[in-house]
Amino acid sequence: IIGENSNNYHEEYYKKLLVFVKENNLQNNVFIKKNIDHNKIYDLYKINNLFILPSTKEPASISILEAMGCGLVTICSNTCGTRTYIQEGHNGYIFKDNSKNDLRNKITLILNNMRKLKKMSDFSYRYANQNISFDNYKKFFEYVIK
Repeated sequence: IIGENSNNYHEEYYKKLLVFVKENNLQNNVFIKKNIDHNKIYDLYKINNLFILPSTKEPASISILEAMGCGLVTICSNTCGTRTYIQEGHNGYIFKDNSKNDLRNKITLILNNMRKLKKMSDFSYRYANQNISFDNYKKFFEYVIK
């Protein structure tokens, strides 16, 4: 679990998360990292296959785009502003906001078919390079200002 801890609300949530991990004896399976330097986050993307953004009403998560650019299959809620970059079943899934069951179902879809995970990962990387790369942004920006 990676997250930001930059205010009192974050700190309070972080402490609750630590208690939950301990009470459920998850210390050997759940690792929590906070305030990861932007330059180091790519190292974490590269050693994983799946990116899950479980937050609610996220206005526009750049981390989804970064993860896709690293070839990660992504999952986020239907209230996330960047959900439109996820093509359901091709490079990720979108779950119903605040629905643990729907999130669990989406994760299960991926974990039950590791061959599909590889295909989705490849699609995610290609999609990001074709649609959200800096070169693509530059091309459209130049078109607009002409």
